[in-house]
Amino acid sequence: MSWPELNNFERREFSRPDIMQEDFLLALDELRDRCGFPLVITSDGRNQQDMDRIYSGVPRENHPNSPHKRGRAVDVQPVPNTPAKRIILLHHITGMYIDGTLPRLGLEVATRHIHFDNDDVLTRPWLWVGKSR
Repeated sequence: MSWPELNNFERREFSRPDIMQEDFLLALDELRDRCGFPLVITSDGRNQQDMDRIYSGVPRENHPNSPHKRGRAVDVQPVPNTPAKRIILLHHITGMYIDGTLPRLGLEVATRHIHFDNDDVLTRPWLWVGKSR
């Protein structure tokens, strides 16, 4: 994939940029514009080795069918990572679901990050609360 022109993110900010899907990256860039503050990407595309590390001790057949593996998910933190900024971030993510930018939204509010995806494989829309690993 050729890297799309993004206003707010550079290829080097992603650990697995070649896995990421262009339409998802453009939506992420739009989210950053809407928020008006920086977002740190704590997890993006994942390969099988990443999944094995993250889910250490969990049998591979029980690993989640993660949209991270399809390049359609990120975990982010607002800068600064305060409750107020997290609420604003959630507001803009849900707004992008409502306006159709993220029609297949998966949204996790975790202890130290916000996960969102726009996946066409898993049941969506979906919302859950999790614990950061």
